[in-house]
Amino acid sequence: MDPVTEIELRAIHAFVSARIPYTSRVARLMRTTTEAFHFSGRYYASTLAKGINLTISRHAAELMAVSNRAEFSKGTILEHMLPLKAMYAEMLTLGSQVSFEQIVSYFTDTLQKCPLVTVTKEEDRRLRNDLPHPERYPAAGIEIGSLDAMTFGSMPRWTPLKREDLIMPGNPEVEGEADFEPVQAARRGHLSWGAGDLEFE
Repeated sequence: MDPVTEIELRAIHAFVSARIPYTSRVARLMRTTTEAFHFSGRYYASTLAKGINLTISRHAAELMAVSNRAEFSKGTILEHMLPLKAMYAEMLTLGSQVSFEQIVSYFTDTLQKCPLVTVTKEEDRRLRNDLPHPERYPAAGIEIGSLDAMTFGSMPRWTPLKREDLIMPGNPEVEGEADFEPVQAARRGHLSWGAGDLEFE
């Protein structure tokens, strides 16, 4: 984990301990922290992240086939399966005595269950945060799959997630934000680090 990510984590730990409400400033830290956890503890700017993220919608894969890296980046969004506000509300349920290690474990577990997904901008506009978590992507007509590799300008090998491979995290009962989404169990290898793996470059 890079030092900046650890500092951001410690700030989030302080926010949760002090019961700070979810604000745009909290959201900014939540976004960069979740992106770092998704990519095994290393933060990537959005443009680069979309160019290496292998969890992707069918339509985003089709866009990749007819675009270069820059065009693909302009036409897509790196989407949080579980909205940031819901993640933060879930952490608040851990209580004011929550440890730093519990916060690290929460991010590790959550990003394993609900990784970031690259979707098209049009798909992102259809997503709703007011639906129960199993319905959010199906209601928007979004199919999620995985790629073997990023291949711009030609159709990548895209494998849809199968129902038997999905994990359904528990509903956090967060008012208006209970948007956990199923993801493929096989996509776990790059998210194996946790509280005991705070290593610095």
